[in-house]
Amino acid sequence: MSLADAKLGLLSPTAGYGSYRFVIQVYQLTGEGKVQGIITASPNKPVTNAHGHKWPGHMELLAHEFWVKNFNLVLSTSDLYFLHPTTRVSLQLPIKDVTP
Repeated sequence: MSLADAKLGLLSPTAGYGSYRFVIQVYQLTGEGKVQGIITASPNKPVTNAHGHKWPGHMELLAHEFWVKNFNLVLSTSDLYFLHPTTRVSLQLPIKDVTP
């Protein structure tokens, strides 16, 4: 399967496979010590899933590849860090769990 077969601007399983492979490749480069960090843009999940990869997002895929059970999305700037505890869960869960 080649990304050359994917048509620009059209959703396709081939493009979904490409986005999956890009995440896997950066994981491999990190494991080899060739890169020190990863910055990603969220892939088109329905397209990625159309190729048979059923990860809710690339965070879950990377957690699986790195054997990580507990993880969270963190956004940062300067000395500020923001966690997304509600990522991919029903809004009822954090409402129930939030306490003063």
